[in-house]
Amino acid sequence: MIDQDAVSQMIFYPGALEKRGEEWIQVGNRCRDCGKTSYPAMELCTFCSSDRVEKAPLSKVGTVFSYTVTRLSFYVLPIIPRNITRRVAHR
Repeated sequence: MIDQDAVSQMIFYPGALEKRGEEWIQVGNRCRDCGKTSYPAMELCTFCSSDRVEKAPLSKVGTVFSYTVTRLSFYVLPIIPRNITRRVAHR
């Protein structure tokens, strides 16, 4: 069960979650012309460009087709412009 504080901290598309009863559900669009469901909810169907779309609850079960792991380095290399040359002292 997701509480209100957790919902406010999650990153979702605007309007992606709706509270129905005591439960938060994720919603997308279902097109009335082609019958396909899409996420995130848009003004037009992403498949047939129809404007006859309605909000539809999305399933809680699905298949992950791909994912990305982002790794960040905390060591930053200094940026040295190429046009600056090193001065060498002549003896």
